[in-house]
Amino acid sequence: MRTTRLSSPATAFEIGCGGGVHLATLAANGFHVSGIDVSPAVADRARRYLSEVAAFGNGEISVDITTGDFFETNGISQADLVYHFGVVEHYLDPGQRQEFWRRAVEIAKPGGYVVSVVPCGRHLMRKAMREKELLGYRHALAEFDYSCEIHRTEFQAAGLRDVVLLPHAYLFFLSAFPSPPVRKMVFPAAYALANTVLPLIPFPEATAERLAHTLIAVGRKPAAPVL
Repeated sequence: MRTTRLSSPATAFEIGCGGGVHLATLAANGFHVSGIDVSPAVADRARRYLSEVAAFGNGEISVDITTGDFFETNGISQADLVYHFGVVEHYLDPGQRQEFWRRAVEIAKPGGYVVSVVPCGRHLMRKAMREKELLGYRHALAEFDYSCEIHRTEFQAAGLRDVVLLPHAYLFFLSAFPSPPVRKMVFPAAYALANTVLPLIPFPEATAERLAHTLIAVGRKPAAPVL
């Protein structure tokens, strides 16, 4: 939110909302939230979870969860913020990814934002994670390897402006290290220090990509059609 500067009572829409944890955070902060997931069981779980969040809060959160295919579902209301966590990288075909962004931009309000959060495809342990299926990686769920430049290019091709790339979760990939001493003792201290210090250093993108586990892209839909 520091980049978009959006705040309550803005509207947010999540593509592939899963169990609803990200929607819950926004809803608890006064956003009017909605989301879509292709799995009826997962969408139902999100509804139940958000109902529980409302019960523990003031009971006034605004939520609408749709079950369906994001590419085919019609009638989705426009939102100030359209985002996903770990969805688009599973579309290996460039045409499918561009259609994904086209739909996301279509749902964003004029002047609204599209935000994408994907695994960084260039970090130091990416090859090892693929080969050894570390940190939840599965060969059956192949992923496209995103870089800052690819992310930026796809956003710009979809018509988004003011694109910002934010390498994130520096050294988190160390939590997948096969050696228990590294994973249990070195990782916590290194992760905490890295994410305090490294975001303050103006690294070249190529260097940041080697150290970041995640990439965040933020783009803004033009407030008026570009002539």
